[in-house]
Amino acid sequence: MTVMAKPEQTGTRTLIEAPALSPASIAKPDLISVEQAKALDVARITDLFKAHLNPGQLHFMKLLGFHKVKIERAEGMFYIDQNGRKILDFFGGFGSLAFGHNHPRILEARRKFQEEKRQEIAIAFMSQYAAALAHNIAKCSPGDLDMVFLGSSGSEAMEAAVKLAERAAGPKRPKIVYAENSFHGKTKGVLAITDGQLYRADFKVADNVVRVPFADIDAVERLFKSDPQIGVIVLETIQGGGGIIQAEAQYWQKLRALCDQHGVLWVADEVQCGYGRSGRFYAFEHYGVVPDVTALAKSLGAGKAAVGAMIAKRDVYMKAYGT
Repeated sequence: MTVMAKPEQTGTRTLIEAPALSPASIAKPDLISVEQAKALDVARITDLFKAHLNPGQLHFMKLLGFHKVKIERAEGMFYIDQNGRKILDFFGGFGSLAFGHNHPRILEARRKFQEEKRQEIAIAFMSQYAAALAHNIAKCSPGDLDMVFLGSSGSEAMEAAVKLAERAAGPKRPKIVYAENSFHGKTKGVLAITDGQLYRADFKVADNVVRVPFADIDAVERLFKSDPQIGVIVLETIQGGGGIIQAEAQYWQKLRALCDQHGVLWVADEVQCGYGRSGRFYAFEHYGVVPDVTALAKSLGAGKAAVGAMIAKRDVYMKAYGT
């Protein structure tokens, strides 16, 4: 039985004496350590996955026979399972593994960072590493793209990009154009511009959006001419979830001209297709055009960290957030 001590009045403060608890009296939850997790067999992993993660995904894995596989290691392009079998990874983390699994240079950089106990989270102080990363991204970005926001995912980067563009466009031009078969993330804000009911059927999303066919410049032109409330257009340079669909160079060049003509801000989603995956740092560089705002993620973290970035032209950034 626990006995509560009576408060003792001391000046203007009230002190409460509580009985000290010994470590042995504190109930310890049945936790699994990292080393214990490494040793789990397939049956136990299946039980835990079903109990706490995603039963639907587990059902899909069973249809493909993947539920029988325990990945012990991952190197380069390969997984190595519990039987030593090498499995070629064609998923590539949906664009997160442009450098492959556990690239030696990346592991060495992370190891050195940790061994020297460098700070990874800086709130009250400036981070030299965040500043350097923003500088490097700006230097790799064409045109006037040099203002950087750093986050932890592609969805967060796209949320930041759309918010910035919407604010810069102003309250008289609140409408945002997006494309059929688009995918810009599953967080609440960008669900409005992620096409289809698969992800957003049961959610109330923003209604200031207008859909156009992807790669149809005539549809974009008609919309820009007919609706002066259009302020932003958001497009994947290469549609990922929609089926790896590309538009012709003329589409992007005409889009840039139309945006300039009508004062519409163009946000290019490069979360999956950017960071060198197309042979250029950004896929839009193949077409000789520069958007007003863009976003990176996935391979930006090299498969070892969750990192996203929004990059904007300085004048657009200052219009939204400057003084």
